[in-house]
Amino acid sequence: MWAGNAEVLAERLKEGALVDWGARRDGNPPLHHAVFRCHKAVVQLLLGAGAKVDEVNDGEAPEVCGF
Repeated sequence: MWAGNAEVLAERLKEGALVDWGARRDGNPPLHHAVFRCHKAVVQLLLGAGAKVDEVNDGEAPEVCGF
């Protein structure tokens, strides 16, 4: 798992990983986790790869959570 590591995520994306590959146990997609944890480089990679910014979980979308 990449867990906030931008270099690992970049490699996974090159290998064809999907940016919105599904929610984790808490229901949040990867972009939510990156925003909540202030992983700016990861947020940029996910957005550049087409992550959905309007994905909502528990009434929150990532664009209102910090960036």
